[in-house]
Amino acid sequence: QQDYSELPAKADEAGFIVAAPQGLGDPASHNFTTIVPEPDSVLFTNDLLDELESQLCIDTARVFSTGMSNGAQMSTRLGCSLSERIAAIAPVAGWYYPPFSPNFPSEPDCISTRPVAVIAFHGTADSIIPFEGGPGIFGILFRSFEDEIMPEWAAHNGCDSTPVEEQVTQNVRLLRQENCDEDATLELYVVEGGGHVWPGAIGATQEISATDLMWEFFQAHPMPAAQELAPTPTRTPEPAATTSPTQPSATALSAALPATGAGDSSGSAGVLAGIIAGITTAAIALGGAAWYTRRVRRNSSEG
Repeated sequence: QQDYSELPAKADEAGFIVAAPQGLGDPASHNFTTIVPEPDSVLFTNDLLDELESQLCIDTARVFSTGMSNGAQMSTRLGCSLSERIAAIAPVAGWYYPPFSPNFPSEPDCISTRPVAVIAFHGTADSIIPFEGGPGIFGILFRSFEDEIMPEWAAHNGCDSTPVEEQVTQNVRLLRQENCDEDATLELYVVEGGGHVWPGAIGATQEISATDLMWEFFQAHPMPAAQELAPTPTRTPEPAATTSPTQPSATALSAALPATGAGDSSGSAGVLAGIIAGITTAAIALGGAAWYTRRVRRNSSEG
């Protein structure tokens, strides 16, 4: 997932932390529905943030989550169930509003304690999680992005009921819900003819980069009153210097949840973290592969 999304390279360029923990099972995945209590992936993420914040200088007002497929679904669940710690989310090929499927109506509702800003990406030709809704992978029924998911998130965030539409490139349009409570904007990039992929990655449209767009979005959507709430890091004072170097601006912890085994056949994701001077944004990348079509195709092609 790190190789596929190129989030670590973006982190080196922009100055934030990426953490990519592995999910459980074979294929590895995260329990985003919480219908079955174990494993508790929300609690795991909460504990992971505690651990990261105890070791790294992280701006807790700038913690974000992103991922693809199962990772996108887990990011959505974090936005609903861990909104006191996750400032905004960026689901790729897997955004939803609970329940994610009519097959699982008992999934808990979105219980966020505040509106959560969302930037999402989805292709209209995605056969794994269909854009228009209906049967997808394993015959699971999914909900329509434009007719159900977007309007329900807009109502949840207190946005205008009618989205603003913009043709971004020849094959990409943007649906944007504005005037939301606490500036919790919703953006959905619709890739015409796009599949179950990460825009900007190998094998996907190059008209937009999901990685670049989500980073811009994250910078604009910290926790409310983030400037006032940003913690002061505790550290050993360094010797005074005659010239003070320019410090990087505060960045964010964004969770990138690998989902389709895009990077390799294992679907795993290691942990990558960088310490940068000043209060730092961190990016969590939660490994997991719910829909293993890439692995299946690779194995099939290799005989």
